[in-house]
Amino acid sequence: MPGPRPVILSGPSGAGKSTLLKRLMQEYEGVFRFSVSHTTRNPRPGEENGKGLNCLPMLLGATLLPVADVLSSVSSEDYHFITREKMQESINNGEFIENAVFSGNMYGTSKSAIEDVQAQNLICILDIDLQGVRNIKQTDLNPIYISIQPPSMEILEKRLRDRQTETEESLQKRLEAARIDMELSKEPGIFDIVIINDDLENAYEKLKSALIEVILHINRKWSLKFAWRDALNMSSSRERAASSRVLHFLCEWDRANTSTRMRMLQKFLQENTGKTCPELELEFAQASSLFLTRITTWIRLTKKRFLHRHFSSYMISTCLLLQLRALGVFLSAASNHRYLLEFLEVGGVMTLLEIISQTQTREEEKAEALHLLCIVSNAGRKYKEIICESYGVKVIAECMVKSDSVETQNTASRLLQSLAHGNPTYQHHVYNRLVSLLTHNSPTTTQLTLHTLHNVQQVVVKTPHPAIVEPLLNSLSSFQLEVQYEESAFVLTAIELIKYLQQTEVRDHLLSALIALLKPTKVLQDPVMERMKDSLPIFIQQAAAAKALRTLAMESHEMSEELIRLGVVHHLLYAMGNQEHADAQRQASLTLVHFVRSYPVVEKHVCRAMGSALFHSFMHNAELLYMIMDGVQADILLSNKVDLSKEAPSESPYHCFHDAEEIGLFRSRLLFWYDRTKRELPWRTLVNPHTDHTTPTPMRRDKTMWVSEVMLQQTQVATVIDYYNRWMKKWPTVQKLAAASLEEVNQMWSGLGYYSRGRRLHEGAQKVVRDLGGEMPKSAEKLLKQLPGVGRYTAGAVSSIAQGQVTGVVDGNVTRVLCRVRAIGADSSSAHVTDTLWKLADALVDPDRPGDFNQAVMELGATVCTPKNPQCAQCPVHTHCHAYSRVRLHQDRGSRRLLGEPDSAPDDSVPDIENCTSTGACNLCLSEDWDSELGVQNFPRKPVKKAPRVERTLVCVLRQQCDRKTQYLLTQRPTKGLLAGMWELPSMLLEEGVSEKKHRDMLSAEVQRIVGTAPESLQYIGEVVHIFSHIHQTYVVYSASVCESVEGQREQKICWLDQSALQEAAISTGVKKIMKLYYETISKLQDMKTLYPWLESLLLLVLTDAVTRRHPWTTTFDYHTVTDLPLHRSAGDSKELVSIMDSEATLTDEFLKSSWLLL
Repeated sequence: MPGPRPVILSGPSGAGKSTLLKRLMQEYEGVFRFSVSHTTRNPRPGEENGKGLNCLPMLLGATLLPVADVLSSVSSEDYHFITREKMQESINNGEFIENAVFSGNMYGTSKSAIEDVQAQNLICILDIDLQGVRNIKQTDLNPIYISIQPPSMEILEKRLRDRQTETEESLQKRLEAARIDMELSKEPGIFDIVIINDDLENAYEKLKSALIEVILHINRKWSLKFAWRDALNMSSSRERAASSRVLHFLCEWDRANTSTRMRMLQKFLQENTGKTCPELELEFAQASSLFLTRITTWIRLTKKRFLHRHFSSYMISTCLLLQLRALGVFLSAASNHRYLLEFLEVGGVMTLLEIISQTQTREEEKAEALHLLCIVSNAGRKYKEIICESYGVKVIAECMVKSDSVETQNTASRLLQSLAHGNPTYQHHVYNRLVSLLTHNSPTTTQLTLHTLHNVQQVVVKTPHPAIVEPLLNSLSSFQLEVQYEESAFVLTAIELIKYLQQTEVRDHLLSALIALLKPTKVLQDPVMERMKDSLPIFIQQAAAAKALRTLAMESHEMSEELIRLGVVHHLLYAMGNQEHADAQRQASLTLVHFVRSYPVVEKHVCRAMGSALFHSFMHNAELLYMIMDGVQADILLSNKVDLSKEAPSESPYHCFHDAEEIGLFRSRLLFWYDRTKRELPWRTLVNPHTDHTTPTPMRRDKTMWVSEVMLQQTQVATVIDYYNRWMKKWPTVQKLAAASLEEVNQMWSGLGYYSRGRRLHEGAQKVVRDLGGEMPKSAEKLLKQLPGVGRYTAGAVSSIAQGQVTGVVDGNVTRVLCRVRAIGADSSSAHVTDTLWKLADALVDPDRPGDFNQAVMELGATVCTPKNPQCAQCPVHTHCHAYSRVRLHQDRGSRRLLGEPDSAPDDSVPDIENCTSTGACNLCLSEDWDSELGVQNFPRKPVKKAPRVERTLVCVLRQQCDRKTQYLLTQRPTKGLLAGMWELPSMLLEEGVSEKKHRDMLSAEVQRIVGTAPESLQYIGEVVHIFSHIHQTYVVYSASVCESVEGQREQKICWLDQSALQEAAISTGVKKIMKLYYETISKLQDMKTLYPWLESLLLLVLTDAVTRRHPWTTTFDYHTVTDLPLHRSAGDSKELVSIMDSEATLTDEFLKSSWLLL
């Protein structure tokens, strides 16, 4: 844009931007001007079109501010008033640099508005948020980027509280936005200058210094004023001394050898790292560019010497690292891109690329050089082009895949993604380079390449090139690809890219090629393919392809059917017969079982191909089928002739709702029943948009439903109510939840189970505050896309109940209701049944009361249409239920047969299973015979659950005495996986076949590793069984004590808590069970202590009496042997105890032996 460069001012509210700008505009009157924003709202009284005031508008892009603040900030400013159609057209044409929607009206700042200010030879001021800064980086605006930051969060909070102008919720929203802004502003290359406003005068001087050059070009009056002032300052002794000092420094640099220059650079880095451009100019008396040029020139000489080995490698490498870091001081402090331009003029980019490409360069130096290129790339589009035109893409990509350093690889990946956001020509350059790298690298680098390619593909290159398919699929043949691990990062990254590509034009080619990998006979003959033990890479590729196909098939019903038509069943059976690679067999089995359980027609053909015996084993445990399969069975699978291309599964209208009148009756009957019988639940009292649509707190409704729906997943309502009430009392707003620690969240969730749900809620709240301006997404689609841990059901429930969106929901209760109502008997967890249920739910939902209707269906499933003993007579919609009609029909036929009466003519009003008019095998009907004893409980049918794996874990209740209190040791679990982030007792997985003595030794060693000292009195307490959804866990519990703990060799966090604090800690139900057993055992032992003296005396008398009577077992004892035992005599005289014993009693050998052992 022509004219003076605009100024972008960014920073959190309360940092002092308004105060600084007010002073600047007072001192330099007639130099600065704000642009006039565009809006689609109607003008208010007194507003004039296009009239801009010298006030500070807050663009609506900064959505982290409260609504009231935004309104107050724009209420005093006039606008360019424009129609919505015209503004949307302008936005589509790229004529706006910033736009947003607020209260139904569009607002934005256009390029023309900025040009209007520039045409008056004025500096245009733009106050925007950090996201707006990133967006403007992609334009040709070329402004000066300045960030105003507070010294700390504590000082900022004090400033905001001292205003006393806003609510606590609004304040917390501001503080969270400020925290994020302060963190992201530290990213190199985003801002030309970052000003810390710890002192208003100093901050103002820094702001003025940053803008002084552009001010001098604006107005001759100011130029003369500052020329006169500079002349006076230069005549001062201080300036003359500074110039002399800099001149001496440069002369010393020119004469110095390498060692001396290294010392000078180290001192320079210590004193100047983090300084701004004006501060560096002040330090070098306006001659800093001379030093920058010297450093850049020296780097080029150092590189040449390094290649010719004129000095030791260590000396050169250390020197090079210091030089690069010194360059970073200048480039990070760029103002008006002055240093950056000077660096480029002397070939800086080419120098950095040559350093990266040299094999002699160390990883640390490569990382530093890449970091400098990131700063150059982030400076704007034209700087990205300089890197690309210097063959930078090739050099950076090769560095990424050849480097041994994770830091270097990640930096190179970020740089490539940044370059891809520039000129479209170079976008495809980056994209094609990444595609070419897919099949030439180790698994680690290939994974990084896939990750980078995935991001570039989604964000930049919308239309993939067909050439990507072959390299992508070939990358699956990596030698070290561990497809046997369900969480293998490599496979997941590749599958994510495949999932994205299957939505594009390369879909057909991709799916056909992926299926072809299951039968790799042609590939085995390819001389180009690298081989290891003949075919290992090929069959690893085969296993990965099977896993990828399973993921795609489970995405949607349509995808599954398309794969069936393409012959996936035949190819999966072939892969299952491959006994050369067990993982290929395992992955193929797991994928095939999905199709078998989803489609009866597939089940029929697979059963025929396998044979009944093998098919039975396959359905019982598909994952382990390869272990029991013999060679003959494998050959049968390899030679299978299954062809389902012409037998696509079909559905019948019988399983759907088509009659609008029936749908209307279904809705009205269900809602009438719900209004009369619904349960009073705490989240329902706050959420009722149908009856209370004027509630002024939509945000609270959204959060209320979000929290309740997440808690209700896999958990009964009665259990949730107490947790929900305590949760909402502690964190009534999203902002307060986001500000909480994960430890607090885990503590509040303790005992509710499925602890990842609480962590996801916490992560979601942080994302809402950090990325979404504190506002919950306003549709099911946005909820599903933007909030972690929110699935399709939760998104539908929140959007329909809290926001009134017309969308259905499908959970366990809804599934049961719909399957019975429409007689859907296929596996309810299969993809095509799930798709059908969602279509039914969307078709049935009441458009006037979507939230109430969805709650009514769930309520019906929870209270009437229950899994067992359903109360069909009380069901308000039983007249619409095919399952209920079928039960009546079978009962009527059974009664007539008993009475010897002929079957009556079919009643058209009673639907029968014969009404399913599918032309082929219906994939929604029952796949098994009707069980008359089950009745409506025939629906839905679920697959047999896989038995949970059995585990035994050693656990130690470790205690110590502190301040006369007993404390217990807890360790924190990893942040990922089962019970992530929760606290537990010291434990370790128990190996099979280990003796009890080995148990104790292993546990003692583990405790000593954690606390640094060996435990004392290790005693067996008992066993506790705890059932997870997929694990049958048995805890073998021991107790021990330590005098004091020292620092052990541990990675996890530990803490010592007393009994009361332990009850409030973030511990799982399993730990609570263990502690309950421990407390009960200790209590029993304490009770036993009071009986010990009496018991010892009693046992002694029994043995004494036996000896005196010469009992056969006691012939080896004499009287003194027994009476000399050091036992208590607290029960009275021995003769009295003997007298209460029956002298004729028969003493068995077992009793006497037990008595002796106890003594």
